[in-house]
Amino acid sequence: MDHHPFQKITHIQTKLMLIFFCTIVIPLIFFGSFLLSQQIITTENEASSSAQRELIQMAEKMSLEFSQIQSISNLFYLDSDLSSFLGDYNNSERKAAKNIHDIDHIVTKYNSGVNNVYFQVAIVALDGKVMGNPMFLNKTPIIQLSEMPWFASIRKTQTNIIWTKDSKLDTLFSSPGYPYVYVVRDLHNLSTGERLGTLIIGISEN
Repeated sequence: MDHHPFQKITHIQTKLMLIFFCTIVIPLIFFGSFLLSQQIITTENEASSSAQRELIQMAEKMSLEFSQIQSISNLFYLDSDLSSFLGDYNNSERKAAKNIHDIDHIVTKYNSGVNNVYFQVAIVALDGKVMGNPMFLNKTPIIQLSEMPWFASIRKTQTNIIWTKDSKLDTLFSSPGYPYVYVVRDLHNLSTGERLGTLIIGISEN
């Protein structure tokens, strides 16, 4: 029994559609999926590489800024005016208030030594008197450094420097919620090695 011509045409069209689907559509789907997955992987790799570059640049910048702050601490350590002031203050029975103002010039002379980094400086004399420019100096004029957990660490060597965080120092340097990190070191008479006081440089974590 012969098939109707229309049925033959429909049958041929079905075969052609099947061939087209198998040879073109399915490969295109797989190839497109492969290209998409490769594009996603490439994009993720590029994003990861970019993030790594930014982290490296940030780390290098922070390392440079930390090195600059440490260099500033060296300048304070070697400052003859600061050494002379602390020697006179520690040896004076009167410890006249007017003499304390002399330190204002000393603690601000190196403010321009670090670009784009705001820092505050506290000088703590042997009697615990705090001098310098911390934000809340008037509220905390005296501190007992011997009670600080890091105090023993800075006594190990004459030029030992530590980086630390301290909630008690935060009350001297900053408002609540704005923590600081600190560079701390003892100050000495460069001729005799006598301990004169302690230098604290505060830098906002921001």
